[in-house]
Amino acid sequence: MAIDRSSEFEHIFIYLTYLTTIDLSANYLSTIPQNMFSRNKHISRVNLSRNRLYTFIQQYTACQLTSLDLSNNMVKQLDSKSMDWFDSINNANKNQTFILKLQDNAFQCSCKDLTFAYWLLYSKYIERDSSLLCGWQGLVSDLTNITIQSMKNDCTSVSLIWLYFVIGICFVTSVAGFIGYKLYAHIRRIRTRTQRIQNTITMMQNEELPYTYTAFLIFSSLDDDIVLNHFCPALEQTKYDLVGDVPYGPCTGDGHFHLGKRILDEQTRCLRESAVTLALVSQNFCNSAYCHDEVRIAAEMDKPIFLVMLEQVRECQMSEMCKELFKRNVRGKMSMVQGQPEFTPAMSDIALSMLEMVQ
Repeated sequence: MAIDRSSEFEHIFIYLTYLTTIDLSANYLSTIPQNMFSRNKHISRVNLSRNRLYTFIQQYTACQLTSLDLSNNMVKQLDSKSMDWFDSINNANKNQTFILKLQDNAFQCSCKDLTFAYWLLYSKYIERDSSLLCGWQGLVSDLTNITIQSMKNDCTSVSLIWLYFVIGICFVTSVAGFIGYKLYAHIRRIRTRTQRIQNTITMMQNEELPYTYTAFLIFSSLDDDIVLNHFCPALEQTKYDLVGDVPYGPCTGDGHFHLGKRILDEQTRCLRESAVTLALVSQNFCNSAYCHDEVRIAAEMDKPIFLVMLEQVRECQMSEMCKELFKRNVRGKMSMVQGQPEFTPAMSDIALSMLEMVQ
């Protein structure tokens, strides 16, 4: 009936306006019409388990669901509209707990959109009396923090150091709604950051980045050894690991100036042709009026500026602009340990932050 007489099937409950429970389990259904429950304003429990559903489309109804059973189906993935619809149902039920059952479905996770995997793992209203499984590169894995991090590493070809979410802190019932809101907002921020980074990587790989250099390096010439022989090679290697062999490299100032041109004009040109600005702060940097001028020019051009501390520097030694950046922005740190550079956070994180800052 669902296939041969789809119009009648769609309106099968149209006159049962006070219906509260619907059980369509084990009926070999492959789809549920979008308007099927549009007249059932009082429906609270729907059982669609043990069917052949490949997806679930958001329903055009103001239903007050407390339970939806989609277990033992053939659902591979849910689109963003369906996930948002489930979120809205959960948020609307302030006085009752909404439960969504998704066990024993053939979920598929892909690099096109990891939001679905995040949603499966972190949505608190999804029942978890057994593990949720997701197909990934020919294998089936339990959805955990570790497996999702591994998926993201495979997609971006870089190891991210921190985990995106810390789950499991139990608050009292009165703040549960606030926790859910903060978690959802955090997921959206991460999704936006990941998209910005991926867009920049794609432009670099396609040689469509509207800049000549990835970064303009501001540093004192007295720090040439540590910058040119240690910092720059580490930055270049990380860039290669992230995006491959692309023509965009860092601009080291004098080494990229055109001979015979005015220094100020060349500073301005190189800054304009650089995606971001890296200020490599040291005692020598703080004592250099030349470095302070370059920071000022970069700020006037509205360039993103990222501070990397080469050594401990007292705040009173910095220019006013550097003081403001030091207080306002998260900064990196580089130190030499047994002749090798060490970065805090890791150079991969510094590079990812640079990619995110590209305008």
